[in-house]
Parts: sequence; structure tokens; C-alpha cells
Amino acid sequence: MSRKDREIERLTRELRLRDQRIQHLEKKLLELEKHLLQYDNPHTPPSQKKDKPKDQPHKKGKPGRPPGHAGVTRPQATPTQTVTVDADTCPHCQNKLGKATKIETQIIEELPEPQPLTVTEFKIRHYDCPKCGKHVTATDKRLPKEGIFGPRLLAHINLLKYKYRLTHRKITEFLKHEYNLKITPATVLDITRRVSDSLQKEYQKVKDSLRKSKASYTDETGCPVQGTNYWLWGFTTDHETLIAIRKSRGKKVLTEILGNKYPGTIISDGHRSYSNYTTNQQRCWSHILRDTQHAAEKYPEAKPLDKAMHRLYHKLTRRLEHQPPPEERIIIHHQAEATLKRWTTKKYKTPQVDKVSEKIKTASKSLLTFITTPGIEPTNNRAERALREHVVIRKIIGTLRNEKGTRIHETLMTMLAVECKYICPNACK
Repeated sequence: MSRKDREIERLTRELRLRDQRIQHLEKKLLELEKHLLQYDNPHTPPSQKKDKPKDQPHKKGKPGRPPGHAGVTRPQATPTQTVTVDADTCPHCQNKLGKATKIETQIIEELPEPQPLTVTEFKIRHYDCPKCGKHVTATDKRLPKEGIFGPRLLAHINLLKYKYRLTHRKITEFLKHEYNLKITPATVLDITRRVSDSLQKEYQKVKDSLRKSKASYTDETGCPVQGTNYWLWGFTTDHETLIAIRKSRGKKVLTEILGNKYPGTIISDGHRSYSNYTTNQQRCWSHILRDTQHAAEKYPEAKPLDKAMHRLYHKLTRRLEHQPPPEERIIIHHQAEATLKRWTTKKYKTPQVDKVSEKIKTASKSLLTFITTPGIEPTNNRAERALREHVVIRKIIGTLRNEKGTRIHETLMTMLAVECKYICPNACK
């Protein structure tokens, strides 16, 4: 082999190795970019972003409300008792005091003295009917269906857990401190299970009502269950919020909760499970506008698109404020459709901007549903607000332990979201 051939072979080998390394680095780059998207995307909360914005410059002026702002005074409570504060002698010279020259009124609010638990013995009589021979057991509304704790105590424990976010251990400490009631964390869990079981019919009523609603603001978020990622779904209407925890994030959950043919409009963030379930949906404008704004911050080519989308959104919401008639709504819809088409058919040189444009184009039909369907909102913020409480609870407890825990959580949080009357003494009768 000549010297020239050996040189060619060496260079070929080096090029091959270089190509392999380039392919490896490109693959690694894609993996890192995919991982980075978890922390740097249009929908990442500010608290989770790695590159947080710099502190704003300190503004001059005193903290608090501006001068001239109307003050707010807490209204006085209505007294439940009256105490007269008298003095017989002067504390300085010990002389007797005569009639008071002035009476000053001061209303004080105070906690009552700690009350011991009410412990009641029920003597339950049994009978045999002399006519039909059936056995009859007397009942009392204060008797729970299960266990030795009364309805008010059951309700109180569930409110401590699901409304005030205390852990099982903290609840046991609170009950011991306040009422000298000694129970274990396992008992607290079982009490939540009892109340959850008693509320299954009410939970089903909420589901039945949801299936007949005109609109459902729907969202989902991760919910760890013993180390496995489940999905916590929230379905919010004008009157209730239903919570469901499932392993899936797909169409089958929507079918299970809303039925095969949901008559209303689903307002969502645009996840593909919603499109697979129904065409009658409203895509969230907040998500789209965050996409365009995120692109505009990185790529100058996206700035006109971002401005146009924000301008269109504000124009539509202003025009719909006075509740125009159906004929005018159709005209508004056609005009908005033309605007979207004009901006999404443009050719963009930056691939990332083109991707955002294509996303808007795909969502364009469902972005404008709120124009011709009165009564629905253009964003999914209502569903996101409904899930916010669960995100806080998730940070506190870390994970649910099992399927039983998911059923308890979804039932009791649904009842709390609907109305607190469900977690009350009457709920456990």
C-alpha cells in the first residue's frame, strides 16, 4: 500500500470516527433539550424555572396603600354576654369611689374554654312486631353507621384533613391537645374512609349533574400514588367541581366521567385526549398566548405573531362583553377566522416559530368556539384554579398510598369543592 493510500485510509477512519461522535453529540443534545423543556417552556410556573427573572429595581415611596385610599374597618361582633367592670376604691389613696362619670364600651372576642368530649351511652331497644313478626331495631340520628365516633367528630376530622391540609399525625396531636382524645393516624385514615363511603351517592349525583352540563372546564395534573404517576382530573362547571384520580391521561377517562356523548363544550388546554373524545371544545387562549410570548422572547421573527394574537384576543373579548346577538357573533367569528388564517399561512424561517404557527393553525377552529357559544370562557383558568388546592396538598403529603387513598381523596375533595354542607353531621347519619 502506497503512502498516499495509507493517508487516505487514515483520513477516512478519522472522518468516520468524527461522524460517529457528531451523531452521539446530536443525540445527547436532543435528550438535553427534551429534559430542559420540563423547566423552560411557555407553561412552566415561575417558581420552577431555573433562570428566574432578576429582581426588579426598588421603587421609591413608602410600602402599603397609597395616600387617600379608603380604609377598611373590621365590623364589630354582636356581644353574646355583657360584663360590667366596677371599681369600689381608688387604687391611689384607697378612698371610696362614688358614681361613675362615664361608661366606656369595649367589645372583646375570645375563644371559649376548652370543652370536654360529649360521651353518650345509647341504650338501643329491639322489638318483635306482634303483627308481622319482623324484628325492629330503634334508631337515632346521632348514631353513626359504623364505629364509635359521632357524626360531628367525623366531619371535624375530615375538614382538618382536606380543608385545612393537616397530616394524619398532626390531626391526632390536635385532637389530643384540644379535646384529650387519643386516636392513632391509622384511625384518622379509617375515619376519612368511612365518610368517603357515606358520600358515594352524593359523588355520583355530582357526576350525573356534570354529564348534563353545558360546559366543563377540564384539566389534569400529575398525582403520585405509591411512587407511580397517576393523573388527577378536575371537571368544573358553574355549580360544581368533580375530582377523579386515574392511571390514564387518555380519552377513556373522559368517556368514563362524561359519558359516551357529552352534550356540552369542553374547555381544555388542548391535550390530544380531548380532541380524540370530542370536536365540541374550546382551546385555552392563555396557553396559546403563552406559546407565542415565549417564542417572541427568544426569536424576533415571532414578535409580530405574538402581538397579533394578543391584539385579536383582547379585541374579541371586548366585542363580546355586551353580549351581541347570534347574527353579530357569526360575523365576529368569520372575521377572527380570517385573521388567524392570515397569520398561520405565513412562511416562517425559524423552525420554532413555524411550529408555534402550525399549533395555532391546528387549534384555530376550537379557539373560536366561545364566540358562537354564549356562556363559556375563552380560557381554562377556572379548571386550573380548581386544581391549585390539590397541587398544594401534593406538596404537603408527597404521595397517596394506594387505590383506597385515591378514592377517599377524590370523593371528599369533590364534596368540599361543591359545598361544605356535604361534610357535616348529616352526611354520616
